[in-house]
Order: sequence, then C-alpha cells, then structure tokens
Amino acid sequence: MGNGACLRVMVRLGVAGLYSLAYQVIWTRILLFVLTTTAYAFATMLTAFLTGIALGSMISARWLVPRLRRPLLWFGVLEILRRSAQR
Repeated sequence: MGNGACLRVMVRLGVAGLYSLAYQVIWTRILLFVLTTTAYAFATMLTAFLTGIALGSMISARWLVPRLRRPLLWFGVLEILRRSAQR
C-alpha cells in the first residue's frame, strides 16, 4: 500500500472515530433523561460502547477477516452502508 492509500485509510478511520465520539455524546445525553445522573449515564454508555467494540473485534478477528481477501475494501463498504442508513 502506497503512502497516498495509507493516508486515505487513516483519514477514513479518523472520521469513523469522530462519528463514534458524536454517538457517545448523543447517547450520554439521551441516557441522562432516564438515569438523571451524568455519572451513571456516562458509565452506562461507556460500558455499552466498549463491550460493542470488544465483541465486534472478537467476531471479526475470528470469523470474518480470515475469510476476506480485501478487508479494507469491506471496511469501506460497511462505512458507506452505515452512513447511508443514518439518513
């Protein structure tokens, strides 16, 4: 992978991270209505977020990535599908 392609992947991963941060803020504010305390809302959101990252990493590392020939291409496809589902 050349420097240009590596930079594009890094930028896309950074944008995906920014979206994740935005989701964390939104979910913390939504949970604040239910739990009425910022500490509990943030702890609940963080637990759910980190559990999702751990389970997704475990599933993709064991079953998905070994079967894919171009995992970065599929990452891009999944990001496009995720963004289109938000609209």
